[in-house]
Amino acid sequence: MTEFKMFEGCVLGNRIPAIEAASRKVFDKVGIETSQAPFSCCPDPTGMKSFDNDAWLAIGARNLCLAEAEGKDIISLCNGCTNTLRGVQHQLKHDSWKMDKVNKELAKIGKEYKG
Repeated sequence: MTEFKMFEGCVLGNRIPAIEAASRKVFDKVGIETSQAPFSCCPDPTGMKSFDNDAWLAIGARNLCLAEAEGKDIISLCNGCTNTLRGVQHQLKHDSWKMDKVNKELAKIGKEYKG
């Protein structure tokens, strides 16, 4: 069985919980196991990113660190969360200056994103 960290986000569980419930049933049928992590908000890939890109990167990287620490990939049912996590991952992979800057912020909470 394949295990992923489930990134639930803030929308699905609160506004459309049937999608999450149905997805979990499908995961069981196809052999996907999920576990929780203390993720925060993704954060929002439009408003937050345009308001403060550095904070958006740092919060997104913190979430990626949590799954990275356990050696697990993230599965997300929310297109906004997926957009953020993939966008943060892409920016930090291709910009070492941003990666260093984000890791300085993450160091304040004892985290480091390795990518």
